[in-house]
Amino acid sequence: MLPKSGVGPVILVSVVLGIGWNLIAVWLMGGRFKEAFAPAWMLAGAIAGVVAGIYTIGSRRRRDGQESLFHGIANYYLGIFVYWLSFVVIERVILCYERGGWTNFDLHDHLSLILVFLYGTFWYGIFLIPLNFLTRQLLWKVYSWSAARPQG
Repeated sequence: MLPKSGVGPVILVSVVLGIGWNLIAVWLMGGRFKEAFAPAWMLAGAIAGVVAGIYTIGSRRRRDGQESLFHGIANYYLGIFVYWLSFVVIERVILCYERGGWTNFDLHDHLSLILVFLYGTFWYGIFLIPLNFLTRQLLWKVYSWSAARPQG
């Protein structure tokens, strides 16, 4: 469990970073910049950012702030999995709402998107995993700074 002090700013920065990672993901998938600002993509990025941010702080706190190669790579794939899963769920909700109830329309395509995290992100990981470690370092600095501030 994370202490309350220091977590608020981490969550806010995690949302911003998650939306930034969303922009990168849409660009890497060949999408247009405008598409990255669709509500489903942005919300999925924000959710993945928060989950990855909380995982970052939790995993580094257990190691007294020290980074771990295993946790960094696990954080990368956790973020990707949550991003795609969130996107699929958000898209399903929007689609079902628009159709007035449950629909199987595009369900197979949406579910296959989740598999992208297994094979589609491996080569991108060569470039994105180092960026992930920079993101983790930034979040740890935000956490350390905000946890050290006097609460009042």
